[in-house]
Amino acid sequence: MKKYHLKNFGFIALAAMFLLTTTFAQQWVSLNGPYRATNGKDITLGYTGSTRVLYAATDSVRKSVNSGDSWTTIGNKISPSGYITNPLIVGTKPIDANIVITGTYDNIAGNGTIWRSTNSGSTFGAVPSINNQTYVVPLRFGWSLANTQNVFLGTLWNDGAHKPTLRKSPDAGLSWSDDNYFYNTVQTHVRAIAWHPTTASLVYVGGSSIAVTCPRRK
Repeated sequence: MKKYHLKNFGFIALAAMFLLTTTFAQQWVSLNGPYRATNGKDITLGYTGSTRVLYAATDSVRKSVNSGDSWTTIGNKISPSGYITNPLIVGTKPIDANIVITGTYDNIAGNGTIWRSTNSGSTFGAVPSINNQTYVVPLRFGWSLANTQNVFLGTLWNDGAHKPTLRKSPDAGLSWSDDNYFYNTVQTHVRAIAWHPTTASLVYVGGSSIAVTCPRRK
């Protein structure tokens, strides 16, 4: 499997902007581009061949193929027509950035929706198995590096009930199921997800408490 080494290259979403460092946080540069990345909420990095691709969740879904120097607006929905607005999170398959997923929440209808693209963000379709899930607020994607088909979705149930707050996908976001452990616990939300870089069975999640998959492996 091809490995990618980012070295001192990194990005951060901070308040209402995106920042870039090439010196391991010794110096940061604001990323504006032709489309100013306002209200930066999430950012993700993947590769298509040797091309480094960035996706950002701002007031819309944005994409950069030149290390953040410039950005284009993407997010054209197949149905209903129009563009995705106010995405909360975004994720991409680490070694195939043609696959990108983003999550939105409708405050009026109270529905969360996951949108998925297989053409590098040109068009997005709603994922049926999680579309319009009442009161589900998408908070975080966590993509495995050891098995890039595996991705977790951390959510918040804002109706006060104890319901599944962690969803898992074995096919790069095409289908989703509940993680049963989180259905029967007092986890009210999952906001952080960290995969072991080489062990696909080991993942940590954080929210109202910290949990780890069992048995633990080093």
